Amino acid sequence: MLAQAQTALASAGARVITTVSATDQLVSEDPTTQEQLATIVGEPTAPAEELPALAAEALALGLSPSTTVIGGEVLDGLLSAGFLAPIGSGPSQATLEEIGAPGQVIVVLSGGRGDQPVLAPEAFAVPLVDALAELDVPVAAGESLLTDYPFVGDVRSDGTVTVDDLDQTMGGAALVLGLEELLATGNGGAYGVKDGAEPLPPLP
Repeated sequence: MLAQAQTALASAGARVITTVSATDQLVSEDPTTQEQLATIVGEPTAPAEELPALAAEALALGLSPSTTVIGGEVLDGLLSAGFLAPIGSGPSQATLEEIGAPGQVIVVLSGGRGDQPVLAPEAFAVPLVDALAELDVPVAAGESLLTDYPFVGDVRSDGTVTVDDLDQTMGGAALVLGLEELLATGNGGAYGVKDGAEPLPPLP
């Protein structure tokens, strides 16, 4: 699914600034780890069960050009502490300084096969997408066609692009065309083949 999204975006001329993955550390039961996360998100007295969503909200604030939160600092803090993990070489200092600039689009992926993951989509991915949409940051959410734990149905809104078959070629095309529509008009869309989804938008 990640490869399909990256290929589709690259084919459309997009530049992927960085790719990271949320880790199970976000829902760690270790008190020291919980305290560290609470400190990073600026909520030292927050209950442990609220920390993943608070981390998502803090990251969203950093990814928004309309806030005073420095996105690179939030991302770097979560990466350095192991709450996020880089996919690939990880962001350089120059890349971190770009995070949260105007014109950036965020793509959030979740879902897979097998047992329910330790870090469920509703713990981090859903609040991240919701917070980004609330801040008017262009955001898309994608899952694979046969995922055992879907999440895009929980984040569909006027300002969000969702794709429920992003591991398919048509899903990659829908991601690109949906984002183009979102950037041009501010309107999102629910694309794919599952209940509540729309057909692929027409080619320009």
